[in-house]
Amino acid sequence: MRIVCISDLHQSEFPEIPDADLLIIAGDLCCGYNQPYDNRPINWLYKAFLPWIEQISKKMKIVGVAGNHDWPFFCRQTEIDEILKNASWTYLQDSYCYLNGLKIWGTPWTPVFHDWAFNLHEEYLKDKFEQIHLDTNILISHGPPYGLCDLNQSNQKCGSTSLRERIKKVKPQLVVCGHIHEGYGHAEIGKTKIINCSLMNANYENKNKPVVVNF
Repeated sequence: MRIVCISDLHQSEFPEIPDADLLIIAGDLCCGYNQPYDNRPINWLYKAFLPWIEQISKKMKIVGVAGNHDWPFFCRQTEIDEILKNASWTYLQDSYCYLNGLKIWGTPWTPVFHDWAFNLHEEYLKDKFEQIHLDTNILISHGPPYGLCDLNQSNQKCGSTSLRERIKKVKPQLVVCGHIHEGYGHAEIGKTKIINCSLMNANYENKNKPVVVNF
């Protein structure tokens, strides 16, 4: 299976997606503006994201999660339900799907940072990540695990310790994340490959390319 991985669109220009069997989107579709009821993200989802997803879905399957900037997914459930009903992708929120015999689990939660969407302290993150099934093959997590693809521009590790511990127990073959733009790249925990596929750099410039994985 050929997989293309992207994260952190932030309502920017859509990337060119190479031919593949599956597109994984690891959250932060929207800008967020840190204003939960700002209509700009909702309008962008309807007018730009859904048509783009529709075109991509003609060539490949699409699975994704939300992120800390995706306020509509966090607090505007009625509108998001309507968007998801008409969307040609599979949205995961502490849930899973099967594709080609592979179990894919998705989670949007990240450590607390300026009170954005889907933020929790580690003691509560642990409860969320404990839900990840032990037979998961691919994990989509908006944020990275602690110490892996999580260094910010101040050289601070920003990942979740409880996510790292759960990954070590579940041992998925692949973890796809974003959130920390400067963490773009890959790492490993044992036999688990970690990919931070943020399209944005630290200055919110759309500079990084989609990551292709032959799974």
